[in-house]
Amino acid sequence: MKERCYKCEVELTKENFSTEHVILNACGGKLKSDSLLCKKCNSSFGDSFDKELAKTITPLANLLRIKRDRGNPPKINGLDTLNNTEYTLDHNGAINHKKPSIQKIGFDNPDISKRKFQIKVPNQKMLKQVLNGLKRKHPDLDIEKALEEFNYTEEPFDKELEIKMSFGGTETFKSITKTAINFYILNGGERNEIKHLFEFLDGNKEMNNVWFHYPDKDVYNYKEGEITHIIKLKGSKTERILYAYIELFNSHCFIIKLNKNYTGKDLNLDYIFNIHNHKIIDESINLNLKRQELLDL
Repeated sequence: MKERCYKCEVELTKENFSTEHVILNACGGKLKSDSLLCKKCNSSFGDSFDKELAKTITPLANLLRIKRDRGNPPKINGLDTLNNTEYTLDHNGAINHKKPSIQKIGFDNPDISKRKFQIKVPNQKMLKQVLNGLKRKHPDLDIEKALEEFNYTEEPFDKELEIKMSFGGTETFKSITKTAINFYILNGGERNEIKHLFEFLDGNKEMNNVWFHYPDKDVYNYKEGEITHIIKLKGSKTERILYAYIELFNSHCFIIKLNKNYTGKDLNLDYIFNIHNHKIIDESINLNLKRQELLDL
């Protein structure tokens, strides 16, 4: 049987197939498939709600130094509130001034040769830009000599930074819904059981089908220092429900109601992924919602 895009149902070929990450690449997801979405649908999702989730998760992903399959996450901003100074944090852990720091030294001295600029910049490219700007105001500035004499140093960073993060909203919930659909279809799920959700993903209909959910008890026996992504997929033909529990970075937890009139086969699938050693953990997730519990959320 030919594989088809679960969204538009076009037959997948070597010309139009795409590699879809079940959990976003931006989150460090490694579970992926070439048999879920065509290039057009994948790009459409990626340029809309997946892009929004990637944007909101970047600060956390950078702090945890998550490695993507392709590309590097953008830098994030942090504020030293004591000195009102902005810094950028790179995905590799490097911290630099967001804007160049320029301090005039000895400019009250009538001897021009004693006057100096103390400049702090993250790289040579920005240094050249700063020097060119200074030369417009100070024509006697010798840029080449300044570059030769410039001292490159690394300093330990011991300041506290304020980093703003927010998570949630309709677009983010769409991406979380798509992750649940991906996992369901990847494990042999039927398109008919989830196709009603496409109106929500396309923005044509509002749906109350995703909630933040923090169980009273841990759903998994977390090891010290371990950071994971978790997916729990549960389908009950008897109770006529299909839902997923998704947990990102041990911190962002969701219940996704995929179908409240489910007619498919019974499913009870667990996926636990250690984001640092990239190993799948073969353990069970302790979560079992009854029909009324799901409908009451």
